[in-house]
Amino acid sequence: MADQEKFHFRHSMLYEFQLGYNATEDHKNLCFVFGPSKVKVRTLQRWFEKFRSGDMKLQDEPRIGRLKELDDNILRALVGNEPLLTTREIGDKLSVSHITIENHLNKLGFVYKWCRWIPRKLSEKNIADQISIASSLLVRQQYEPFLDRLVTGDEKWIVYDNVVRKRVKIMPGISPPTLAKANLQQKS
Repeated sequence: MADQEKFHFRHSMLYEFQLGYNATEDHKNLCFVFGPSKVKVRTLQRWFEKFRSGDMKLQDEPRIGRLKELDDNILRALVGNEPLLTTREIGDKLSVSHITIENHLNKLGFVYKWCRWIPRKLSEKNIADQISIASSLLVRQQYEPFLDRLVTGDEKWIVYDNVVRKRVKIMPGISPPTLAKANLQQKS
């Protein structure tokens, strides 16, 4: 129903209210003049309650609620800075529903990818030590073949490790962030 037509109906409602009709009688009169199913009885009842309370304004009240529009640049910047945020966390920050965030991310072309898992985050010293040890063992193997003397069996060591990877929304073609394995801790 167009705004102009709504406004005419509201004038008719106010007129009928001031004549002393109730909402049901007004509904019958409006249906007789404008045709059936233009206005519901419940709508008329709400307007008549409003008129009885002394409010004779015919304009719609401003509505409160969540924002209907979302700036895609703000969303893109937020996801770019913190890709590990969930859609619910982003929705809370931007005061919109997580479904709205999900729809906008899909519209922008973001895809879900798993974070890359790396065994440990190594410092420069750790990397240098590993290279030094590996090269010294290779040199030692050339002079004294010690690897041939190693005996292995059917032993299996199982270390308790519960790796939790996260999915992140990123643009296609961009590699996902890395998550380093936590320090080795034995289960107690």
